[in-house]
Amino acid sequence: MTKTQIIYDEAGAPAFVVIPYTRFRAIAPDAAEVALSDEALFDRAMTEKDHGAAVPREVMVRLVGGENTLKVYREWRDMTQEDLAAKIGVSEGYVSQVERGVRVLSRKAIAAAGIALGIAPDLLD
Repeated sequence: MTKTQIIYDEAGAPAFVVIPYTRFRAIAPDAAEVALSDEALFDRAMTEKDHGAAVPREVMVRLVGGENTLKVYREWRDMTQEDLAAKIGVSEGYVSQVERGVRVLSRKAIAAAGIALGIAPDLLD
């Protein structure tokens, strides 16, 4: 079906509109994504020009395994705690405490760490 179809109720008033999926995606992209399978969403993301930095499998395994997110990304970027602390404007002790779970990053530090590590800051939440 390539044409728009109008379905009327018993009184003859328009009740529903059936449109091609491609047109629906153009009108309401967020709602259209809900109908896609995980595989279709993945395939679509992989065809987009900028689908973000690829993260190595080893990093994902560590994150899924429950390791501290900041530590995993810091080590992936081959940074010491001292390097990261200098780039985000905090002390090395603060970074160490965050990685051990004693403290949490402030919003400002999350934003700075995201930039320093080359990742979206929300990955550190």
